[in-house]
Amino acid sequence: MDRNRTVSLCLIVRNEATFLARCLASFKDVVNEICVLDTGSSDETVAIAESFGARVDFFEWNDNFSDARNRNLEMATMNWIMVVDADEYLRREDIPALNQAFMRYGCDGFAVKLFNFSREGTPYYITQLSSRIFKNNGHFRYEGIIFEQLISEDSVAKFETIEVAFYHTGHLRNQRTLKGKSKRNLILLKKSFEEEGLGMFQLYHLANEISHDPEKRQETLELYQQLYDEENFKTDFAPKLVMFRLLALIREGFLDESLAAIEHGLILFPDFTDLMYQRGIIERKKGLILKSIQSFKMCLSMGKPRSELEFSNVSYAYGPMYHLAELMHDQEYFEQAFTNYQECWLLDNSKDQLLSPIFDCLIGMKVEREEIVLIMKRFFNLHNDLNRVSYVNLLLEKAFYQEATDFLTNDGALQAEEKQRQLLEKALAGLTTS
Repeated sequence: MDRNRTVSLCLIVRNEATFLARCLASFKDVVNEICVLDTGSSDETVAIAESFGARVDFFEWNDNFSDARNRNLEMATMNWIMVVDADEYLRREDIPALNQAFMRYGCDGFAVKLFNFSREGTPYYITQLSSRIFKNNGHFRYEGIIFEQLISEDSVAKFETIEVAFYHTGHLRNQRTLKGKSKRNLILLKKSFEEEGLGMFQLYHLANEISHDPEKRQETLELYQQLYDEENFKTDFAPKLVMFRLLALIREGFLDESLAAIEHGLILFPDFTDLMYQRGIIERKKGLILKSIQSFKMCLSMGKPRSELEFSNVSYAYGPMYHLAELMHDQEYFEQAFTNYQECWLLDNSKDQLLSPIFDCLIGMKVEREEIVLIMKRFFNLHNDLNRVSYVNLLLEKAFYQEATDFLTNDGALQAEEKQRQLLEKALAGLTTS
């Protein structure tokens, strides 16, 4: 065993049976030991951890995340420590990059990207950087009652950002659980204020925490504004503060103030693509069509920003391309809209709502009906029964009744299993009664 590559996976857990198996399964091929510190689970969490060969220890919860984290670090015996939460998991394609990172001798730790998902099945996420991997040399510890920070006793500790992502799905928990966690976080934040003082970092997390409460939108904006007025824009969370303040302004409907905030943000961070994307959205809402088009084109030109400025992956690809497609469509520039919709489809072919406007653009371009049918077939996997149903329904929606009839009678689409056959016959029935 190459000692320089050995890795301890460290987790603190409590009632994480829903997520834990997926988490441990995703990391098991890149670690040499799993160290789980349980803080009082009443479900199957411990049994799941032990089924993966984890060493499990127990910690009496004392309302201090850093105390639990530091106790967890003491369990690690390998050369590297990797800290994760149970509701995170590793992208399989990132395993080679992660293994290579452990071989870098001139580095003390690594920041990875957290991809935060708020909806099941969506390919879109909000990104943040987090220092999760570091050498097990006794120099690192956590500080802070909540939203704990990794601290190094070595003032010259060198961290690098690597292109490795941990998927975070904690926001997919049920609303009752989320509200319970939020209530707990606010209690611990209050405790933090009392024991550690009211600093910028604590206020920032307080604003983030209450931002989820619709009844505290004004209070959220006031907190972000207070932080913004005091910020020197050199802290790690400065770009996120700029973005969260902007989103708070937008939620309150302050569009002119939002545009001003964007312009200031772009002076501070000229390559912040998300700011340009929000500018395009606001300009579109205000009816500034040409400016909006220019802003979305700028997003595509700017592309994916550097890691410190990544916020949402929708801003530099699919998002601006889709807005451009809609804007061109609205202005009846059908050829350009068709091209943009196709680009959107290549970026995300799960978006079935693209198919209707693509069809409309072909009609607007005065393409022959037979050619439209051939083109639209390319967007469907017609070996799949449900896709054939969707294709027929789209033809019916666009009043291509004869083409739908021809497809159903000539393409063998009715040779399907019973359930799918019933769906197809229902579509055909709708056609004959139209």
